Amino acid sequence: MSLFTKPIQDLLFQDVVDFCEAGNSENSVLEYKSELPNNKSLAKIISAFANTYGGLLIVGVKASSDGKPTGPFVGINLDPKISYEEKIENICFSHIKEPLFPEIKICEAVKGKTFILVKVSESNLTPHRITENTTIYVRTGQSSIPNEKADWDKIGWLMSRREKSLDLKKRLKANSEEYFENACKIEGVDINNKDYYFGVFSLGSLPIFPNEPFLHHNELQNIEEKISISGTNRFPYNLYNPKLIQHGIHKLYIPQGYINKTTNKPTEGASFYYTNINTFGLYLYKEDVGDIDKIQTEKSEEKTIKRISYYAIVRTTKNYILSLLQFYRHIGYSGNIEIKINLRNALGIKVVHPLSSDSIFW
Repeated sequence: MSLFTKPIQDLLFQDVVDFCEAGNSENSVLEYKSELPNNKSLAKIISAFANTYGGLLIVGVKASSDGKPTGPFVGINLDPKISYEEKIENICFSHIKEPLFPEIKICEAVKGKTFILVKVSESNLTPHRITENTTIYVRTGQSSIPNEKADWDKIGWLMSRREKSLDLKKRLKANSEEYFENACKIEGVDINNKDYYFGVFSLGSLPIFPNEPFLHHNELQNIEEKISISGTNRFPYNLYNPKLIQHGIHKLYIPQGYINKTTNKPTEGASFYYTNINTFGLYLYKEDVGDIDKIQTEKSEEKTIKRISYYAIVRTTKNYILSLLQFYRHIGYSGNIEIKINLRNALGIKVVHPLSSDSIFW
């Protein structure tokens, strides 16, 4: 199913041919059209995808009555005078309320032919309406009637499904924080001690409407090889041999330099790196970016200075986003996501740039 897992900008003419030759049938998230539909029909397809689970429209492929693609798979005639992307975007803007902006790919031409791909994410503005803002469509998963006009029961189902999805997201986020707190307790990291943990940097992401697991949780055991970012330091840090938890994996890593060799326990204020990934698309990462420096005052008194590394925040954010993209490509998710960034216990703490004269990080 490479058309769903591969970034749309990387899809090629041959990818569409291979996908169709594999016999993938139309369903709730896939529809074929031999030609570019008229304005109203295209608006109906796109809004129905957005109202339901999202989906992919492939223009240039015929389908039989049972939804199977039928060859030859050669695409549609490419008219260089037509800006297909602009045409589709204008239809979405003028015929759908609230407007939608799907991803669009015009494949490279082969013998003057092309495929047009329109990928639509499940929308957070449902229900979308067409026909003078009065008609709502949803996907049925049936090849004979792929897009069905929604009655009040269907609209109620849409809203109820969204509520259940939002409740699931709330539980997943709460569980991830609970797993972190428990891991800290087990490893002996007093995360509530503000004298040491005044710069806990957290990044978390999750699909806006999680519904079903993308894969089995056992498939996450070696996920580090799929999502790691190489550089000065590998990211995420030391996710090898993670612990299995409900729906996923997690690991609290404490560098050896912060482990007391006698007790085999973390030293007071030990730095840590925490990663939690689950099958619903949650990716939580936490890192201690605070540092403490003890200096001698003019009166020969020892003074404690607390600082937070600006560089660590920027570096971690960049690496997290790159790793996050690889994670979602791996599980085949390309819809809307929610990202939450948090810096815990940092009120009143100085943030230091690595090039500043009073920096303690370099």
